[in-house]
Amino acid sequence: MSFDGFQKPTGIDWGSADRTYGQVKFGDDSQTVAMFYTKSVFDAAKSAAEGTRQYINQIFVRIHPPGERLNIIDRPVQESDKRRFSHQWNSFLQNKTQVPEGTPIDLLFPNNPATADSLKGMGVYTIQQCASLSANAIENVGMGGREWVNMAVQYLDSAKSGTSFLKLRAELDKKEQDNKLLKRQFEQIKAQLDDLTNRISNPNVFSLQPNWIPGYDAQAERLDSNHPSQELRPSGKKIKKVVPKTDELEQHNILKQVTEENFPTVDVTKLE
Repeated sequence: MSFDGFQKPTGIDWGSADRTYGQVKFGDDSQTVAMFYTKSVFDAAKSAAEGTRQYINQIFVRIHPPGERLNIIDRPVQESDKRRFSHQWNSFLQNKTQVPEGTPIDLLFPNNPATADSLKGMGVYTIQQCASLSANAIENVGMGGREWVNMAVQYLDSAKSGTSFLKLRAELDKKEQDNKLLKRQFEQIKAQLDDLTNRISNPNVFSLQPNWIPGYDAQAERLDSNHPSQELRPSGKKIKKVVPKTDELEQHNILKQVTEENFPTVDVTKLE
């Protein structure tokens, strides 16, 4: 795999409608290793002016394909490098580890961290990088290189299949919910149409039946309300007990008085 430090341009992202400025798009650099760092550089002009050797700090960039040791470019940073490797550049500015975006290589070797560290030492930080290693890089990795590449490919294929399955499952669940909603709406509309048909075919019932009460029969309710059995049904009201104002003794005296006045006592001996 040849590498000259620059991918071929694939297009331009114009930043304005009149195309006065834009950003050049390069090929796929997602797996390329780019490392920004600060290097001490001899300053000849400053040294001549001061009469002693003077040094300045200058930002460099090291670019190479993952796993390759000889095909490396190491030079002062250019503005195009900052745009081309924006993720690594932002990590450099924030003093973070500069690794490409992707799945960490440690996840491919959960029980063998030494292998993951060895690959990191060769610039292979992600499973995506491992899966895209060139033949030269696999040879540099040494024994087990081809097996690790196959493992990385299988891992990514499984992850992709899992993502597709979850996406399909979410779509099916949404369709199922939509079908339930449509079915419920259809049943409501059908019930309303059936009620409207009954009202048109039975105008008498329509005059007695209130608006849209499914299963309600006004005639049956009125017949039931006039049925004699309704009188035997408890009304739910409490019956007030009437307590007489006079006691039993007063009632007895009144009854005795009425009896003596209307039916006087007759002496039988005098009748002879």
